[in-house]
Amino acid sequence: MDSAISGEGKMIRTPPRPLNAAVSQPDIYGTPELQESDLKKTVRKRKYTDDTTHSMNDMFSNVLQMFKELKTSQDEQFSKISEEIGSLKTQNEILLKANAEIKSSLTFIAEEQNELKTRVDDLEKREKSSQMYVCELEEQLENVERKIRERSIEINNLTTENNEDMMTAIEKIHKTLKLEYDSRDIRSAYRITTKANRPRPIIIEYTTTQKKITLLRAFKEFNKIEKAEKFNTSTIGVAGVKQNIYINELLTKKARHLHYLARDLIKRSSWKFCWSAKGKIFIRKEEGQPAVELKSEDQIKALENSKGTLD
Repeated sequence: MDSAISGEGKMIRTPPRPLNAAVSQPDIYGTPELQESDLKKTVRKRKYTDDTTHSMNDMFSNVLQMFKELKTSQDEQFSKISEEIGSLKTQNEILLKANAEIKSSLTFIAEEQNELKTRVDDLEKREKSSQMYVCELEEQLENVERKIRERSIEINNLTTENNEDMMTAIEKIHKTLKLEYDSRDIRSAYRITTKANRPRPIIIEYTTTQKKITLLRAFKEFNKIEKAEKFNTSTIGVAGVKQNIYINELLTKKARHLHYLARDLIKRSSWKFCWSAKGKIFIRKEEGQPAVELKSEDQIKALENSKGTLD
């Protein structure tokens, strides 16, 4: 706000300028004078701008250099990765080839195994068939031997000096058992050699099977009645030390072995009765129970471990 003095000596104030009124310089076209402070400020401002520009350039250069180095490093890494991938591809191809060879070998081995299995199965079938055939032959041979012996008996523990004494003893056996004796009923009578240190067994072959059966029944009946004094050498009047006489069927080698095992089974188990009939071996647990025919050693082992009967 400016002021002036009027002619009457009063101070006249200039009216206030509106708030939105523009301010104009008195000398619009004149050149404003620059103060030293303004110059310094200008100079300082320009100097700061140059430093910043230089700094920015350095920063960009550094960043660019970093990108270059990063690119170089990445290129090297990519190159190594490419080499490794190439190596892996090569190894993979080798593995694939090896795998194919292994697969081919396994296929060949599997085919050979299948062929061997087929051969083994065929051999097992043949062996089983051969075993069955051998068993059939053994059974046929057993039947033939049993047939040959079906009319014969075996007398053990009877000592005689010669064949004449032996025939006399045989006659006494028949008479003691209250049986008719006719030498013509005997086809042959002879002793066989054994390894045991005792009298050799006497084998008697009758002309008929019935004669054999009759004598065996009479012998068993005698021992059943005379339990205190079973059939012995004194019973038939043979001089010397008294010895029990045993009369049995003439068994085959197989039946004899089964008979031995059966008697041992009787001693060690609940089976109570064991006997032979028509060349075959039978056992029974109790009176009235069915008899079990023994046909093999395996069957006897099974019977020993079983509580029931086994055919």
